[in-house]
Order: sequence, then C-alpha cells, then structure tokens
Amino acid sequence: MEGQVLTNAPFDFEFAGKKYSVKKANLRQVMEWQRKVSELSKKEIKDGTEDLSIVSFALYVILHAADASIDENFVLDNAPGDTDLLSTLKQFGFMSQQKVAMAEVIKNSLANPQSGKTSSGQ
Repeated sequence: MEGQVLTNAPFDFEFAGKKYSVKKANLRQVMEWQRKVSELSKKEIKDGTEDLSIVSFALYVILHAADASIDENFVLDNAPGDTDLLSTLKQFGFMSQQKVAMAEVIKNSLANPQSGKTSSGQ
C-alpha cells in the first residue's frame, strides 16, 4: 500500500434547509457512532424513537465534522421522521452494503414472521 492515498471525497448534503459539504465517516467516527449505539441499546426506549436516535447521531457525527457549531440536539430536532435508517447509515459509511442487505433480510423476516415457514403439507 506504499504510495497509495485513500480518498474520501466530499459531497453535498442538505439538512435543515442548508447545504453542507460532508464526507463519509472515517474509522474514528464509526467507532464513536458504535459507542453511542451501544449506549442506546442499554436504555429502554419504548416510544419508537430508537431508530431516529441512531440515525440522528450518525448525522450529527457527519455534520459536526463539516460544521463544528452543530450539536446533537440541533440534529435530533431537525431530523426528518421518515429517514430510512439503513440507507442513511450506508450513505454515510457507517454500514457496508453487505451489512445493510443482512439487516434488510432480518427486518423483513421480523415484519413477516410467517414468510419463512411452510406448512407440513407442502
């Protein structure tokens, strides 16, 4: 790998009515996000906001790197409620395509528990 340079090209991302030049997560940011997910998993969140909390923190990590004035509350307050957790985590480099595909299979099997079962007569 000597002489090779890894690049993480910036791209435009619009959030809360403003355009930011952001980059996909680097290793340190992924580790920071994973720590937060671990903390969230220890809390009992019963109001259905766990996905929003996970994606909001990922967005916070990315946006804060682009603009240090952004804090977690700003992102949480402005995150759209219809944000797709898995596609956002993939877009910003927190999850690989393979892990997203696995998570989709698990998500679908949990949503349709009977889909993987066959009756004894078939």
